Amino acid sequence: NEVVLFNNYVFVATDQKRRNEALQLGNVFKYLNFGGRDATLSEQEALHIQRLCGVEAPVEITYEALQAGDEVEVLSGPFINCRGPIIALNGKTRLQLALPMMNRL
Repeated sequence: NEVVLFNNYVFVATDQKRRNEALQLGNVFKYLNFGGRDATLSEQEALHIQRLCGVEAPVEITYEALQAGDEVEVLSGPFINCRGPIIALNGKTRLQLALPMMNRL
């Protein structure tokens, strides 16, 4: 099964001169913005997302007595060596991390 990673979002690689062309394609209504500025992804952030999409096997989580707020490090897979705080624990097989390297929660 394939799942949409960013539902209702389209990523556009463009420059300032051509940015309005995407809005003329139909079904594209506006650019996402934060604080009055268009939201952008750096090349590094786009590469991290591509790496995430390349994950084929389930991620294995090994931990004992972790809790929200604890800092953890990814030891294998596409995000190896990335560090971030745990945002939420869902049972013993799922957790949600904030990855500062993606500059997003």
